[in-house]
Amino acid sequence: MRSVDYYTKEGFKFAETVYDLLGNAILKKYMTREGKEVIYENYVTNDVVVEYKGKSYFFDSYTEWIKFYLSEMGIEIKEVIFNTLSTPFLAIYHLPTLKKGILFWQEQSQGYVPGNMKVMLSPNLQSRFAVIVPNQNEYKLIKEQLSREEQQAVYASGYLYDTYKRNHYSKNVLTLTNSDQLPHVETLIRLHKDYQFHIGAKTEMSSKLLSLSQYENVKLYPIIKEQTVQTLYQQCDIYLDINEGNEIGNAVRSAYNHQLLIMGYKEVVHNRDFVAIENQFLVNDISQLSNALKEIGNHRGQFETRLALQQRHANAVPVSTFKYVLVQALSG
Repeated sequence: MRSVDYYTKEGFKFAETVYDLLGNAILKKYMTREGKEVIYENYVTNDVVVEYKGKSYFFDSYTEWIKFYLSEMGIEIKEVIFNTLSTPFLAIYHLPTLKKGILFWQEQSQGYVPGNMKVMLSPNLQSRFAVIVPNQNEYKLIKEQLSREEQQAVYASGYLYDTYKRNHYSKNVLTLTNSDQLPHVETLIRLHKDYQFHIGAKTEMSSKLLSLSQYENVKLYPIIKEQTVQTLYQQCDIYLDINEGNEIGNAVRSAYNHQLLIMGYKEVVHNRDFVAIENQFLVNDISQLSNALKEIGNHRGQFETRLALQQRHANAVPVSTFKYVLVQALSG
């Protein structure tokens, strides 16, 4: 492969990446609809060349190019929201008109406050900066390493998620898999006859999975279509993340967006961001998961508690809280 072309949804080519003989990207070119090349980004030397208003501009870094672009916009930039301490921060750091910068910190500090974060929290800067941390554990780690004065510019927030329905606390259980390795699933089916188990696969099902159709509380969906998947997300209120092997698409995230209670085995959980620790169970002790199913089936309050733990684990917040924190950060 020597090059890769990029096209808009309207079908015209707007960029091309060129590769060397070893398959390494060495250059990316951007062009107008008419095919005129206007930007050259060199991945080897990390410089950028821009053709603009009849002149060629050379920038020794992508950051310098962004700074030039911002200056040519011709607007007074007073407030900026950004989400990384690399290029975006470096590009706005010396903006003469900047009054307030808000960093949404979504990375993991690993116990050390990044140097650029310490710089932006310095009280001696011309511009003021604040940090909003959606992850509660990360927020605590960051604050522990800052002075009291620096802590005043750090705010705890959370994430806003798209939700497509409310949980109705039914006993409809969904599992999506491309593997017939669903440890103890038959045991769960036998123990919980009051639950309806829906098992879907994008591929043909093996005889091992197909044999589960003998149970009245099982529905199988081989070669499942996307429309059926969406229907099941609406119908079901529990997602069992128990399949070994790869996750189908973003099944766990989709289950979360549909407000399904997600429970699974610690050893095979596919997206730990959305599965509360309390809803993860040992694969070699099926009684843990079985007891949890019995518990939530008999007591709606327990179902609600596990859902709340799931929300807290995902750092979900309502829109009102998100807006309030943002206003506080901008005015602080």
